[in-house]
Amino acid sequence: MTFTIDFYDIKVHNAITEQGGQTILNNCEAGDTADCALIGRGSNGYVTSINDLYQNLNELHSQGVDFELDYRHQLPGNAGEISFRGLATYARELTTISNNGASAINAAGVDGVGGIPHYQAATYLTWTREPLSITVQNRYVGGGKFSALYVGPQDPGYSPYLRNSINDNRIGSRFYTNLSASYDVIGTDKQKLQVYGVINNLFNLNPPIDPGAASATNTQLFDAIGRYFTIGAR
Repeated sequence: MTFTIDFYDIKVHNAITEQGGQTILNNCEAGDTADCALIGRGSNGYVTSINDLYQNLNELHSQGVDFELDYRHQLPGNAGEISFRGLATYARELTTISNNGASAINAAGVDGVGGIPHYQAATYLTWTREPLSITVQNRYVGGGKFSALYVGPQDPGYSPYLRNSINDNRIGSRFYTNLSASYDVIGTDKQKLQVYGVINNLFNLNPPIDPGAASATNTQLFDAIGRYFTIGAR
């Protein structure tokens, strides 16, 4: 058995990334003329478009802890082998600073587009008895805020009179289970043929509503399809 803990603290200067439309609007309102130039307005003065360019921002700061556990055990007799792998991460900070230092947004704990949950984990439990192998994967995505730019009733200092107040600033967690199996039809040194099957999102969980620019959920974190099957041979 092996167990590993990894602490990371990474700073990237002049990081290339997007700010997000709301951040551009906020910076413009604060007097940032560079961000104001990215906003298109109609003849009535209303915003019609926001050009969210990839930019060299001042700094990107990422900090957290990764955990990994690996274990293998040979079962008695001819019952095969059990292996377990567990991965977990705690993201303490993911701060983006705008190009003029006008804003610093920590997207750690944000499940909305552009953010990252504080907690994520995955486990893999595999039973192998050649030529058959079966794996159960579990994946956990921790809940978090919809956006670091808004405040909801769950946040300190909330008031419905604030300009950035919303009625709900939370997105729920999800726990996904995937099941896969493979069978080696041919397994010689020179020739191999394997058939396999996978069921992703075994319990057909719906994603949390997390409206972004192109989807009703954050497809980087959550399964937007539901239960689906894959079979094949290689």
